[in-house]
Amino acid sequence: MVVVRPTLLGKLEHRLGRLAQLDRPVCRGFAERHFTSPAADGGNVFDPCFGADNGDGLACPIAPWSGSYLKIGVVGQSEETSGSETAGRPWGYQLRNGNRCSALGGATDSIKGKRLNYACEKGGVIYGDPLRGRVWRVYFT
Repeated sequence: MVVVRPTLLGKLEHRLGRLAQLDRPVCRGFAERHFTSPAADGGNVFDPCFGADNGDGLACPIAPWSGSYLKIGVVGQSEETSGSETAGRPWGYQLRNGNRCSALGGATDSIKGKRLNYACEKGGVIYGDPLRGRVWRVYFT
């Protein structure tokens, strides 16, 4: 289960790091979506981000397959809003053939009522939501 907690943040400091440098025991076990104000840095969305229990900022992975993350430190006040819990869609898939597919945002195409949700590194796309079971199935083209 993924918990999404929209949060409005003050001015942010950004720096790139490596996920291998994260201290796993201090990271909370849920992801957060963070919005920055247009006045702070143009109004970016960082999703997903993982916060440290010790309050030492956030780590926002660059991609599902990357070891790099964007570390966000809050400078100034933070205003948290309540979020909802949801299983949601996966951030990415690795198909049986090794092809990796990442989620798309914004307006996309659709076929027979199924939204274009993922683009794959070695070509191809995934439409609609997965059919979940022992083996997940997706509409790949």
